[in-house]
Amino acid sequence: MNIIHLTTDEKFIDGALFLFNKAFPNQNQLLVLKPPANPAIRYIKQSRIDFEIVKNKSTLETIKKHTSNADWVVIHGLNEVWANYIIKNTSKKILYVVWGAEVYGNPLLYDQPLLGHHTIQLDEKLERKPLIQKIKDVINSYRFGLPKTNQKQQWLKNKKALHKIDNISIIYKDEVDFYKKNNIIPSNTNFIKFGYYPIEYFANGIDEDVKLGNRIMIGNSSSLTNNHLEVFKKLASLGVKNEIVVPLSYGDKRLAKILVKEGQKMFGKQFKPITDFMPLEQYTKLMQSCGIVIMNHYRQQAVGNIITAMYLGAKVFLDERNTIYHYLKRIGCFVYSIEELKSLDSLKNLEPYQITQNKEILLKDISSDKLVNELKTKLW
Repeated sequence: MNIIHLTTDEKFIDGALFLFNKAFPNQNQLLVLKPPANPAIRYIKQSRIDFEIVKNKSTLETIKKHTSNADWVVIHGLNEVWANYIIKNTSKKILYVVWGAEVYGNPLLYDQPLLGHHTIQLDEKLERKPLIQKIKDVINSYRFGLPKTNQKQQWLKNKKALHKIDNISIIYKDEVDFYKKNNIIPSNTNFIKFGYYPIEYFANGIDEDVKLGNRIMIGNSSSLTNNHLEVFKKLASLGVKNEIVVPLSYGDKRLAKILVKEGQKMFGKQFKPITDFMPLEQYTKLMQSCGIVIMNHYRQQAVGNIITAMYLGAKVFLDERNTIYHYLKRIGCFVYSIEELKSLDSLKNLEPYQITQNKEILLKDISSDKLVNELKTKLW
């Protein structure tokens, strides 16, 4: 079996290879697409990379050559190059691993609101860029190959690519059913259960002697779809005294600065923003200090963070529009709706029996053995 993975430099790809190499040892190759400026690899371990391709006019043909002898091509996320590859493919078996933004960021596929009232106002503020930022954006569009084509054309291309998908992967079927119901992918698309972080992958970073803390974690990144401000205002109105941890090292730097300013204004020294990237083991230890985790996404996002938090024993609050909320409810986990954040009592940590039940359910549903068996069964 020869499996070629197509990806960009993202922090969770190491987790994917951990799982695929357990399923198919010495049968995986990783091709990383880089922007025209050819920046250094930041997230993926260099030892895992087989090919680095800098984007140019002949990129698609180069990728076709690299995948010519592949039995499977695994595409992680969706961009202009991957969309073209999918559309023009006539012979290769493709497994598409959905990330989420490629669906929910495309109004031709999904047109429901993703932002709360306060976050919409913040978005409008971010749109009013200073002149120096506008100049930097133009320069970066040339350095890093940001889209210069009509955005609607790219949306149409992505939609066309998704409508050609035969095999799709994510950790839970509820999301795929949602796509089929809304005609985002074909109704006959095969679902293959796969997650970037099976339980065992991050479990090695867990110090069992560390008692779960009483900090509150909000969101997973510096992106608007976390709807941070809505949570900030909710917690401020409840008069919380807990330390508040907000990961902002990944995403929009301008947004991060504004959120830090707003958080410090509302919570003072209680507010603990995380602005520097952390290795997985260190980040897991940070999560052990948080007994409450609030992820206010209106769509599927931060799946790895949510699963990790629940396995560690945190009480997790999610928006009911998010399909992962319904998945966790369906398999029997103790998980809570944002609407249930009504008093300080609602911010008490889980009881020991609830922590144990969540852990047992997750170990059963997303263990590496189960995910590896799924890959072997569906891809062999």
